[in-house]
Amino acid sequence: MKKIFLKEPSHRRGFTLTETAIVLGVVGLIMAAIWATASVVRARQPIQDTVQLVTEIASNVRGVYAGFSTAAPPTSVALQIAANLFPDGVVNSAGNDTINAWGGTFFIRFNNPVGYGFSIEITLPASMGQAERLDACLGMVTRLPATATNYAGGFTGSLPAALVATDPTQGTSPSLALLRNGVAWENVTTRSVNQIMTTITDCLGVAFYYKL
Repeated sequence: MKKIFLKEPSHRRGFTLTETAIVLGVVGLIMAAIWATASVVRARQPIQDTVQLVTEIASNVRGVYAGFSTAAPPTSVALQIAANLFPDGVVNSAGNDTINAWGGTFFIRFNNPVGYGFSIEITLPASMGQAERLDACLGMVTRLPATATNYAGGFTGSLPAALVATDPTQGTSPSLALLRNGVAWENVTTRSVNQIMTTITDCLGVAFYYKL
């Protein structure tokens, strides 16, 4: 007698259109979150790179002038480049100027004599949006905090007009942090982020002052 085996019905089924839409929606949300996180990281990277470069420039200056406090400092960017005060990565292809991550420049402004200290200035181009410039300024001063919170003297540009007291906690950190609010430099060493945002209307640059 011939046996006939009947195939059992399958309980498997494909996704419905509703289920497919839900899966795609979840995947889309995950991808959007990943993309947003990656965008934030990319936006912060120039700030972090610039902070590291400022620290390296300060180390170069101290390496050259420590012990030579009466030396005449190089006052032009060309002379500063020739003195090897800048890392190679910030010198332009022509070798006659500097460039930062935003298309602005680096410049070292010295006290005279050099033994009092120096400021490393980072300019931000006008082609950047005002909000973008402020974000960059805030990012740099919060990642490289200054230590001379008791300085009450005035300033000549980005340089203090009076001696800055030595702070034993300074280490390799800057003594003062300044932001260029339009044409004027303002000391923001003791200001919180909220205070900066209410007093700085248009940040065109950042300066970090170091004692030698």
